[in-house]
Amino acid sequence: YKKPGSIPGQGANVKICHYDDLPNRGEVCYYDHKSWQECTEEKFFGFYKSSPCIFLKLNK
Repeated sequence: YKKPGSIPGQGANVKICHYDDLPNRGEVCYYDHKSWQECTEEKFFGFYKSSPCIFLKLNK
């Protein structure tokens, strides 16, 4: 998710989505992981505050 070039198809199926602009069939939404605030690699995923982040990936 951090390197579009490592995604099969070079990230061709990745789309910038908005609330009213959902992905089409076969596309996935890009999400800026920097907006996760404390849950970033730079902030050690919350471990330094003794409250680690949990990420769930839901598939249809």
